[in-house]
Amino acid sequence: MAEISYPFNADSPTGGTKNVSQVEWQNMSRVWADDRIDFTLTETSYSSSALPFLAAISGANLVVQAGSAWVGGFYYKNSSALSKPAPTNSGSLPRIDRVVLRADMSKGSVNLEIKTGTPSANPVAPALERTPGGIWEMSLWLFNLAANNGARTLTDTRMYKGPGVVCATWNAPQVSDSLPPGNFVIDMDSNNNDTQWEAFNGRDGFVVSRHLGKSRSYTPNFLNLASSPAAADRVGRWRWIASNTFWFSINIANDNRDRTGSTTSLGLTLPQVAGKFNYQTLHGIVINSNRSAGAPNMMQITGRISRGTSNMYLYTPNWKNLAEGLDGFTTLPAGSRLEISGVVEANQFNE
Repeated sequence: MAEISYPFNADSPTGGTKNVSQVEWQNMSRVWADDRIDFTLTETSYSSSALPFLAAISGANLVVQAGSAWVGGFYYKNSSALSKPAPTNSGSLPRIDRVVLRADMSKGSVNLEIKTGTPSANPVAPALERTPGGIWEMSLWLFNLAANNGARTLTDTRMYKGPGVVCATWNAPQVSDSLPPGNFVIDMDSNNNDTQWEAFNGRDGFVVSRHLGKSRSYTPNFLNLASSPAAADRVGRWRWIASNTFWFSINIANDNRDRTGSTTSLGLTLPQVAGKFNYQTLHGIVINSNRSAGAPNMMQITGRISRGTSNMYLYTPNWKNLAEGLDGFTTLPAGSRLEISGVVEANQFNE
């Protein structure tokens, strides 16, 4: 029969079955959840000893404390400390072994095992086997064995359940307040008055991690320029692209008059406040097809962002003497276009 489905109360002529084999159970149950230790991380920090399956070398043995886990579609529980002979390495090359939980379909059980690696000058841990219907392994620890019976150390590879992802119709920051650290919250903007976005509530606090869907518009303002082009001619777009990181682009079309401002440099406002630890620089161009204000037909622009502000000041090479380097950009030529964009580290954490 080409079609089969399970489990139902009784077998049926249309492919439904009442009983399932080990393989059928595994095929079904691996869809429910990926491998992980049955322990949900809800705090911002833990000591290693507070987590299940703590491993330690005790004399000639490796001792692994109690814990439960979901491995390859099967549930495993160890209710007390489990001791196994600890590996040794008398060879001339180092080796990395791996401590795993192994679901073995031929045995019909999940058990803790130590998987031996290959000695090498630059050793790597043995790969996990994940064969449905055969052997399926989940890593707990790496066992680092120096050559010639040298030092033996453990590297933690335990993985856990997390708080996960929740969706909010709106008010994502307020929803996040009621959740443990480690949650992603998606604002679905169901009232259609903002933008769909994702946020993360973690150790450093609540932070927007990225905008979803379309970028957002904003109107950049000039700094040190008494009379700016009309707002409709100052087009800005931006979006959060990662935690504390935003992308923006600015396109400004000047009218038929030169606009001269500060003798130092003109500036533009960014959509968000930049980080305060480092200066950040960006690049753009001015297209000046009419060679207005005696300037070249195209000029390179460097934007330098003042730390901890949303102010970006503009500089351009001295077009009369390149040896002079960068000068403050003080005149927006008539009929020109200014275009600048980039990625900026922000200051969402108010550092």
